[in-house]
Amino acid sequence: MTVFNSTMLGSQLETDFIKSQLNIFSSKAVIFVCNKFSYLSSEEKDFIKRYAIKTYSSFTEYESGGIFITDARDRLKGRFYS
Repeated sequence: MTVFNSTMLGSQLETDFIKSQLNIFSSKAVIFVCNKFSYLSSEEKDFIKRYAIKTYSSFTEYESGGIFITDARDRLKGRFYS
């Protein structure tokens, strides 16, 4: 599992690191979690959802089902973004 901070999602360094680790372990049984989602504006939330799915779904065998967008503060209330 890889956890990203939604406010700083997807640097080239992160993406390169993920690619290198997937090559080492030869597994696509990976999920990605984008945390701190409630810190974003509505426009940023839409952009981050699209960006995360577009950028990272090919890295996981679960495709877009392997991308979870959440916020620890809201998860305590049982809330999950899809």
